[in-house]
Amino acid sequence: MQLYDIKIRFSENDGIVFTEVLKKDVPASEVMFLQALHGPGRVHVLKASGEKQVHGGAERARLRDLYARGRETGRKVALMQQVFGPAHVPLPEFVPGYEPAPAVEAEGPAAAEVKPKRTRAKQASEPAEPAAEDMLG
Repeated sequence: MQLYDIKIRFSENDGIVFTEVLKKDVPASEVMFLQALHGPGRVHVLKASGEKQVHGGAERARLRDLYARGRETGRKVALMQQVFGPAHVPLPEFVPGYEPAPAVEAEGPAAAEVKPKRTRAKQASEPAEPAAEDMLG
């Protein structure tokens, strides 16, 4: 399962953020649950941070313990069932719609192969440039 670094904005008024929490290495299933719990505009994926092997039953139990205090019923348990479906349905491996930012390539000579400038040798038929003394003369 893909892991993500995320930012959750709990309270915001007129575009001013009052409470913001950063979480690292959050499994895709937890990101999706948090988006359903707080609203998709409040949970922002900053970047993919790695991968981890997760068993679906163990992950469901972990989320239930963490967010529903281990209860088998309640609003958050019902929300988990709504988001993930029945226990036999596999959990999502990735956050749908998240596209990682494209890698930014460095600019300048270090980023590309620098080709030497080619100069053209003067041919004998071309007139020579006048010397500076001749121009002042």
